[in-house]
Amino acid sequence: AGGQKEIVENGISGYLWDSESQLLNLTEEFISDEKKLKQFSDNAKKRAKSFSTSEFNKNLMSLIS
Repeated sequence: AGGQKEIVENGISGYLWDSESQLLNLTEEFISDEKKLKQFSDNAKKRAKSFSTSEFNKNLMSLIS
């Protein structure tokens, strides 16, 4: 299957898929819709920031405090 369910926001920053046919359909969807591809790309970049070192440190410090 594709994507890690803990990281990928299905339908927002990427897709989770269970079969090769799902993967192919979703890939075709991206190929044919540049607006959706750009939107998912922007969302994935924003999502990635939540896994940065500074975000990790901030969350760790809030747990320790």
